[in-house]
Amino acid sequence: MRQHEITRSRPLLDSRGNIAEPGFAKRLLPVYRRADVQAPAYRIKEWDYYLINNGRCAVALTVADNGYMGMDSISFLDFENHWQQTLSPMCAFPMGRRKLPESSSTGDVAVSGKGYELAFRHTAEGRLLIFRMENFAGGRPIEGRILLTDEPPESMVICTPFRKRGHFYFNQKINCMRASGTVTVRGPRNILRTSCEFAVDSTDSCTLYVGSPAEVAATLHAYATATLSAAQRAFCSDENDLPVCKRLAASADPADFARIAEGLGLNLSERTARRIMDGQIPPLDPLVERIVIEDPKAASAPVKSRRKRASGDGRGLKIDDADLLEFSDAVRRAFSDLARDYYLDASVQPDIVVRKDRISVSIPVQKL
Repeated sequence: MRQHEITRSRPLLDSRGNIAEPGFAKRLLPVYRRADVQAPAYRIKEWDYYLINNGRCAVALTVADNGYMGMDSISFLDFENHWQQTLSPMCAFPMGRRKLPESSSTGDVAVSGKGYELAFRHTAEGRLLIFRMENFAGGRPIEGRILLTDEPPESMVICTPFRKRGHFYFNQKINCMRASGTVTVRGPRNILRTSCEFAVDSTDSCTLYVGSPAEVAATLHAYATATLSAAQRAFCSDENDLPVCKRLAASADPADFARIAEGLGLNLSERTARRIMDGQIPPLDPLVERIVIEDPKAASAPVKSRRKRASGDGRGLKIDDADLLEFSDAVRRAFSDLARDYYLDASVQPDIVVRKDRISVSIPVQKL
């Protein structure tokens, strides 16, 4: 079917509610008026939609009046971390009461509901998009303010009639506007924030490291060489016999190191493998030791950095209460002989502190 280009401005619909001139236009030449539509209010569907995309992430905003239902939608798409979230609150039978503009060149859109609001406004600078929604991702909000400028002189305007009388599709798409502004979203896509929360919550059960593939490989290599003896490393014929976190210690040369790392999901060049084996890329510090918790009252106080090599065993140590009590009694009995000879009070209770890398025993001294 041959396409027809509309080149002059005229009403979109005729007196019977049909498309007056089917085809396409490069500018908003057809003039739409809701009053010209020959259909019940619950059958008329109108919407305003924006997609802002910078290649790394995108935001999609929708305000719709579909007659029998209204919908306000916010979507956030994170292409780098392969994550997206969409929330679309709905309402029943708006039937035109949302007052969407009849033209994209004039009129504003503003809606709100429980815990959210969206507004699309025309300003002297351009189109201003403002949005906010509570409990968007994991109980955390999203909010943004984006200005669209440099509207191109041409757009894609489509006027399509359907076979049934008074039924049609009319749409205008404006592409490649310039966007500026900010979007703030706090949710699962914030990998560093989630990792920090997990690291703090799991201090007693595991140690979390965050870094590049090379840094992670260097950390695994340091841990493995520190926890395997030279004989274990030298006589290991198959790295698969070792725990996953210790396999890099079985590498004989940079090529072998890169091969084993690839099997762990860490793609490295032989040059990077050589740098790791030579100690030029240091292992990571545990994430929990890199977290700085700031007290506003002590903002001016110097911050002491505590660095600890990741080559040791990062597992926690927890001793059963019954065993700890038995150990305390044994210490107290052993101290009683010493206390008798040096005229000390033998009835004192030892203070035992268990940490992941040491058990500290402190006995208060009271002279008789």
